[in-house]
Amino acid sequence: MSENIICSTYGRASTNQQGDTIEHQIDIVQEYIKRENQDNKDKNNNITWILPSDFIYTDEAFSGYKLGLLDRPSMKRLISDAKNNKFQIAIFKSISRIARDTQESLKLLSIFETLNIKVISIEENFNSDKQSSEFFFTIYSALAQEESKKIGIRVSLGNKSKARSGKWSNSRPPIGYKVDKETKKLVYSDNTQHIETIKKIFNLYVNEGLGTFKIAEILNNQQWYTSNNRRWDRSSVAKVIKNRVYIGEIVYGKKRYKPIQKIEGEGKISKTIKINEDDWVVCKNAHPAIIDKEIFYKAQSILNSRNIGQTFKHVIHPLTGILFCSKCKNGFVCQKRSFNNKDYRYYICKTYHKYGRNTCSQANINADELEKFIYDDLLSEIKNYKKHENEINQKTFFAEQSLNKLKKELQECEKNIEKVKKESLNLIKLSDKLTEEQFQYSNDELKNELKNLNDRKQSIQEELVNFNLVNNNEYFKKEMEDFIKNPNPDLRKYFHIFIKEIFILDNEIESIEYNFFS
Repeated sequence: MSENIICSTYGRASTNQQGDTIEHQIDIVQEYIKRENQDNKDKNNNITWILPSDFIYTDEAFSGYKLGLLDRPSMKRLISDAKNNKFQIAIFKSISRIARDTQESLKLLSIFETLNIKVISIEENFNSDKQSSEFFFTIYSALAQEESKKIGIRVSLGNKSKARSGKWSNSRPPIGYKVDKETKKLVYSDNTQHIETIKKIFNLYVNEGLGTFKIAEILNNQQWYTSNNRRWDRSSVAKVIKNRVYIGEIVYGKKRYKPIQKIEGEGKISKTIKINEDDWVVCKNAHPAIIDKEIFYKAQSILNSRNIGQTFKHVIHPLTGILFCSKCKNGFVCQKRSFNNKDYRYYICKTYHKYGRNTCSQANINADELEKFIYDDLLSEIKNYKKHENEINQKTFFAEQSLNKLKKELQECEKNIEKVKKESLNLIKLSDKLTEEQFQYSNDELKNELKNLNDRKQSIQEELVNFNLVNNNEYFKKEMEDFIKNPNPDLRKYFHIFIKEIFILDNEIESIEYNFFS
């Protein structure tokens, strides 16, 4: 009787490599499975590999600079199905189609190995059952990452060339336009309402004197949504107002993204680097304008005078992150406004702040008054903590959990340090089989990884030394004593130590959940 082995695959469309389509990647995997089954048949092995359509996972055109591998929707589904033992083998066309980041690739491999799932990458002839998987996977991933950098440079140069000739290089045209298939230039959209939306935004801003928030509210109430059918907010309206595309100009190269690995979690983030204006590529009269230049530059003048996007530096809002709206369950942000040379702060529901009062009717809350009330309430609770001392000693505190997490992380760190050391020895043994460039690149990667691990180990050890927590929860007791004695405490620090969450309903505090006295 034949045994069926369930396989899975993952295909990723890249914004940079349009020729390597998802369909092409899936075809290669299906052909590989077909040949594998023929080999099994020739060897009289009663094993059949199958690839059900439910286990073909695809993600369309996510840039690796903006969204990490493990944050992609279909990759999340693949990992979830793997954890539920729905397939035995994960087959990929190439490691570069999985991710262009060595650390992310290794994280994925580690997940599959933990779940006893075989990993095959066709182009590299990689099979996790047949070789020192993590070592070779590191090399392949490092080479893919280096190739990704080269592709990024080539794509950037190509886009600059397109911009100079007035062609549109992005995947999605701005609202009000479409891309002409022959000339690759922008022309008016077939959706006339989108064109009218742009005109309305500038008219309301310049001639009616309305702000970006009010404009977004008007457009949403009229159900004049963005080109991808989303609600407008102050940020998306401001982007339209600042976009020179609406006076017929193409501007390319204002910023670039530099990927940065997260310290915790599975994904990655990117840092935006602004480029000097002298290095931008600007093509004037590249396509038909929607907005008259005089109106556009009036809008820029108003925009600058209102300091759109201005932030108040060095202002710490103690309750952000633990303050929530009871109506929409979203968090609060804190706004600061100046009037008659006096600063005012208030907490505002994120949903209302972004989309307007019609989406959430939660009222704004005076920041100073709310923080004073929370401070008084917390102080009262802490002064009574001795009445609950037996409770304190019996319960597991969040601080204890943090301590255990640190100890576990230290063990993992030490384990990974030993693993990298072994990989370095393996690399030396295989040096004669690699080119000098490949060896040097892999060796540098391992050295950097080892340095990062040792730095993290030292950091954890320092945290453990400073972590004044013993079996009877001295950490919390000490922090409580410090809070009581300090006439001017760091509110954000203590609020976040002692409070889990606060819910606001209209002008009242609905509930406060403390990290103690449950």
